[in-house]
Amino acid sequence: MEKRMISFSPPDISDLEIQEVAEALRSGWITTGPRVKLLERRLAAYIETGDTSVDTEDNKEYYSNRVVCLNSATAAEELNLRILGIKPGDEVIVPAYTYTATASAAVHCGATVKFVDIQKDGDKTTHAPEMDYDKLESAITEKTKAIIPVDLGGIVCDYDKIFEIVERNRNLFTPLDDHSNPLADLSSRIQKAMGRVAVVADCAHSLGASRVVGDQKLYCGAIADFSSFSFHAVKNFTTAEGGASAWCLPQSVYDNGVTDEKIYKVYQLLSLHGQNKDGS
Repeated sequence: MEKRMISFSPPDISDLEIQEVAEALRSGWITTGPRVKLLERRLAAYIETGDTSVDTEDNKEYYSNRVVCLNSATAAEELNLRILGIKPGDEVIVPAYTYTATASAAVHCGATVKFVDIQKDGDKTTHAPEMDYDKLESAITEKTKAIIPVDLGGIVCDYDKIFEIVERNRNLFTPLDDHSNPLADLSSRIQKAMGRVAVVADCAHSLGASRVVGDQKLYCGAIADFSSFSFHAVKNFTTAEGGASAWCLPQSVYDNGVTDEKIYKVYQLLSLHGQNKDGS
């Protein structure tokens, strides 16, 4: 078999991309402007369908407030945890085989990181270095608030197993109960409505990857409770630097007074240092 070298970098940039950058510069918006909002809507459609040709502008309201673009996947991972209300005293479970940012996001929130080793010789089906799911379950305590599975190299973790584990350990979970400010109120409502450890996927390597969960094919970003993506120069989709957060929450969260619009607004406030104006 003939070997073919696949470059890690640089990215594939054509005249089309260069033209888009030029048009963005001419528009006067070089950050968090209307093109960013369009990208968020298109990402939301792609996460839902796996189709890049969806006309999101035909249904702006439906595709808005479901993805938020940020300056990096690291920022996305940290803000996912902050939206969830992760704080000092909480524990976050992370696979031992991953990039530093997966753990540092939890550290930035003041949480304790608990590392779980990968399966010996990798997953039996995918051969990927996935977490040992038995060890994952053993690592859950009364302090555990989130698990961060890593969908490495486009290979999606076994979320059926992960969700079975967190559902099985509901009795250990105590939700945050703090309504002293809008962020704490949002976090408390989400934690109370979920009533279990949150699944916060690191999808930095996996935009467009999919897996059958239950009996349905789902794309990264529509599987875990919260997901983070990277648009760094070495990823399969790049904005040079950048990232995004997406969320897919149980209906119980929305029944408890939470809306996607509220979640999106808090992401914006956190990412823009309290500013509430944007380019939409």
